[in-house]
Amino acid sequence: ETMNAYMGAFSPRTLKVYREALGHESHNSLVRQNFETPLLPCGHVLQVVISSTWSDRHYVGLCGLELYDAHGAAIVVDHKRQITASPSSINDLPNVSDDPRTVDKLLGASPKNTFAAEHMWLAPWTEGKDVRIFVTFDQPIMLSMLKIWNYSRTPTRGAKEIKVLLDDSMIFQGLARQAPYNTHTEEDVDFAQAVLFTNDASTLALEAPNVYDHCYESNLLLFDENKQQLSTSNSTSKISALAAPGA
Repeated sequence: ETMNAYMGAFSPRTLKVYREALGHESHNSLVRQNFETPLLPCGHVLQVVISSTWSDRHYVGLCGLELYDAHGAAIVVDHKRQITASPSSINDLPNVSDDPRTVDKLLGASPKNTFAAEHMWLAPWTEGKDVRIFVTFDQPIMLSMLKIWNYSRTPTRGAKEIKVLLDDSMIFQGLARQAPYNTHTEEDVDFAQAVLFTNDASTLALEAPNVYDHCYESNLLLFDENKQQLSTSNSTSKISALAAPGA
């Protein structure tokens, strides 16, 4: 029904991709994500709802988000106009101003796989109150993948329980993987997490190792349409360390 409402908004090339995808096996039977995500969902407003942190009681943050269209291309977002958050950042707090960790960093040109605080977003966190990020598009999008980089400056401040909605329809619910502690360089580790909405074989092969299966994170399996195993990948190990306060 949602797709029918948006049929006129997409090019014939994009509609062809959608129709061909319908003829293939569901991505949910090929990659385990702990949530059955819809195939190529469409909508105008993407919402990321954060319901908990990795134990911090006062702040929550992320390093970055990336959205991909039906063709696997990154969706260009005007990070000054199209992304907002509630609360918007720690600059909402009394006696805090000009902190660089603002929500526009999430979808801007800033590095996302980073340990540098000036490229991150951080907001006040209160137990029991959701923090919401909104990305609003002028035209409807067809989403094949969402990538998330969790807050790495102090990983306990990263988002944990999240929901992703597109035009108020839930398209994902689960955990955001905790970022590693800063004992690495950006070249050593890529802590991106992929949430998949596509059954495109090349995308699945490339991004399945980045899916966070918190129940089976040491044994992520990828299968072809004949149920033959394609690959086994160990996800990034959790690193146990103490975070420096105030980061």
